[in-house]
Order: sequence, then structure tokens, then C-alpha cells
Amino acid sequence: VNDILLMSKLDDKKTAYEIGAVAIEPVIDEAIMLVSGDAEKRGVAIDFKNTGGAITGFADRQALKQVVINLLSNAVKFSFPEGRVEVAVGQSADADLLELRIRDHGCGMSQEFVQKLGQPFTQANHAYIRNNQGTGLGLSICFALATGFGGTLAFESAENAGTTAILRLRSAQAKGDTARQNRAA
Repeated sequence: VNDILLMSKLDDKKTAYEIGAVAIEPVIDEAIMLVSGDAEKRGVAIDFKNTGGAITGFADRQALKQVVINLLSNAVKFSFPEGRVEVAVGQSADADLLELRIRDHGCGMSQEFVQKLGQPFTQANHAYIRNNQGTGLGLSICFALATGFGGTLAFESAENAGTTAILRLRSAQAKGDTARQNRAA
């Protein structure tokens, strides 16, 4: 019910965003803490090496945190038992953007299905996925929130080879901080 209410609010453009410079790594750490219980139950390790919070981007902190929680939850949910989820954040090929990548090594998706991601109530037909269903709104919410704070969300996936969620947002680093950011990534 909460997802449906949030999606309705996002569709009506009634969400106010407080966009500013946000330290990305602490948000990731908080999201990992929130999904760690599910990860432990499934035996899924979450691999993230925090470099000390030096990477900052423009976003609404609460919305960013919700996106990261949803993406991590999906990565854990669709990982095979005893699997691994890798989280990395760093400079994009475009120096003005940051990339947050969340990669699982689970069941993956067909390219046809990847193109449908973000449509409300969309769920895959893979047998492994059917056993781990939700409402089908989580990624729709992620797409809407990311767009709301100026980010973009994309996915790379292959069946039986896992999925990578890629969140891009504007960097809040000064142009001279690029070398430090590259070392941190």
C-alpha cells in the first residue's frame, strides 16, 4: 500500500525535492545497514569499500537513500543464495557525473525485459523471479525519484549472469577534485 501511495504522489508531481550536495558513501552505508538483515538470511554478501565519504553529488538525500535501498533490496532478492552484491561509486566517463553501480550475480533478465523496467507493475517471468515477487512498483519508484532529483537510472543485464543498476547524478565535486575522486573510486 505504501508503494502505491508513493507512486501516486510521484505521478501527480506532488513530491518536493530538497536538492543539494550530498555525501554519497554515508547514504550507501545506511542503505546497506537497512538491507543487511535480508542479505544475511539469504547468505548474500554486500561488498562496498567506503573511502570515507569524500564523493558528493547533487540529489535529494532522502530520495537518493530510497533509491539505493530499493536497488540494494532487489540485488539481494535476485541474487542466488550465498551470492554477492558489489557496490561501487565513482566518477563517470563524463567528468560532471557520478555513477553508483550495484551489481548482483543472480538470475539476470533478458534485454527485452530490461527495456520494460520502470513501468508500473512490471514483473519478469523467470521462475526464480516469480518466487521472489514484490508489488512491481519498486523500480518505477526508483526511476521517478531519480528523475525528480536530476539523476538517471539504467540497467545492464543478461539472463543467468546478473544485473547491474547504474544511477548517474551530477557531481558536486569541484573540478579540481577529480584526481582525488578517481583515487577514491
